[in-house]
Amino acid sequence: MYDYLIIDVGVDVTTAGYYGVNGELYDSYGDYIEYRSNYIYLNTGNQTVQLDFSGIAIRQNEVNGTYDLRYLNLYDDGWNQLDFIYDAYTTTHYNYTDFQRPPAEFSDIYSDHGADTDGDGLYDYLIIDVGVNVMMAGKYRMEGSLYDEYGHSIEHDNSYTYLNAGNQTVTLAFRGTAIRQHNVDGNFYLRYLNLYDDGWNRLDYIYYAYTTSYYNYTEFGDPIPDAYEPDDDYSVANYIPVDGARQTHNFHVPYDQDWLKFSAMECSSYTIETSDLRSDSGTCLYLYSTDGTTEICHDDDDDGSGLASKIVWNCSTSGTYYVMVKHFSPLVFGPETGYNVSVTAKETILGDVNHDGVITPADATIALQIAASGGWDPAADVDGDRRITSLDALMILQAAAGAITL
Repeated sequence: MYDYLIIDVGVDVTTAGYYGVNGELYDSYGDYIEYRSNYIYLNTGNQTVQLDFSGIAIRQNEVNGTYDLRYLNLYDDGWNQLDFIYDAYTTTHYNYTDFQRPPAEFSDIYSDHGADTDGDGLYDYLIIDVGVNVMMAGKYRMEGSLYDEYGHSIEHDNSYTYLNAGNQTVTLAFRGTAIRQHNVDGNFYLRYLNLYDDGWNRLDYIYYAYTTSYYNYTEFGDPIPDAYEPDDDYSVANYIPVDGARQTHNFHVPYDQDWLKFSAMECSSYTIETSDLRSDSGTCLYLYSTDGTTEICHDDDDDGSGLASKIVWNCSTSGTYYVMVKHFSPLVFGPETGYNVSVTAKETILGDVNHDGVITPADATIALQIAASGGWDPAADVDGDRRITSLDALMILQAAAGAITL
C-alpha cells in the first residue's frame, strides 16, 4: 500500500537559494484532504520540489478518483510570494484503498454507563467506552466532547494510553458534577472525537460519534463543598492558624473562591502556600490587607515549580490579613480540585537580614541595599522606626562585631 501520494512540482530557478513550496490536496468532489509544504535549497535551472501527501489522510477520506493540487504557492527565503496557482494539477486515478491504513482507527463500537465511585447512589462519571482497531501497538491519544440534545457543550475529556494490537477499548470519563451543573435531562452526544498517535498526528476523526442512553441530570453527583464553605468573600473568611497546620479545600463550583484570614504581628515573616494538589487542581494565591480589599501581592505558580502557589511576606503592621485562593482556570471544579493551604510564621531575628541564623557583615550590606531601594524588611529595621536607613546597617555591622546587642 502507498504511504504517500507524491506530487513533483517543477520550478524554474533564476537565482539559487532557499525556497518554500506549499499546496493543498482535494478530492474530485472538492473536499479538502491535506496540506503539505517543502522548504528546500534549489540551484539555478529547472528544478523539482516534492510534496508528499499522507496515504493515511487519503485513506481516511474514503474517495476514489483523481485528486487535485490547489492553492500552490512559491516563496523565497523571506517568505515573499513569488508565484501562485489556484488549480495547479490533477493526478491520475487512484482507489483510496491503495493507500496505507493508519496504525489505529475507530471501530464504530461504543457503550455508555454511569459510574458511582464513592457509593453515594449518584453517578460520579458518565463513562463512554470507544472501540479502537489497533494495527500497531503503541501509545495513543483520544479526545472528545460531550453535548446535550440542544447542541450545548457540557464537558471535554481525553485519554492517553498504551494499546496492544487488535480490537481495544478506550474510556472517556465525563464528570458527573459537570452534567449535574448543566441541568439538562436526555440523551448526551459524543462529538469531535479525535484519535492521535504519540506524535500528535491525527489518525481518525468523527464529528458526530455516539448518542448515549437517556439520563436525568439528577442521577449525577452534585458538587460537594469542602468543610469551610461558605467562604466565598473576605467577610465570611475562616481563621487559619500560623503554625503551618494545613486546611483542605476544593473548588466545588465554577468561579469558586476560598477566603481565609490570619493574625499577623509586625516584624514577623509569614509563608502562605498551597500544597498536595489533586489531579484537576491549580491554584492562584492572593494576599490582602486588613480591609480585605487592598491586594498586597499574589502568586500563581510557586516560582515556576508547579501548579501550587507560595507567598513569603514580611508584616510591617500587626492586624488581621486575608488570603484568597482560586483556580487558575475558573471553569474547572469538582472533587479532583482539592488542595491544602497553610500559613507559617517565622520568628524574625533582628539583624539577620539574609536569614541564615547568624548576624554578619553581609547582613549590613543587604540592609544598605534595602535602604538605597526604599524597601523594608523587619529583620533590617533594627531601630524599630519602620524605615531602613544607613543607621540600621551601621547597627547591624556593630552587632556582627560584637560591639552591641540588638
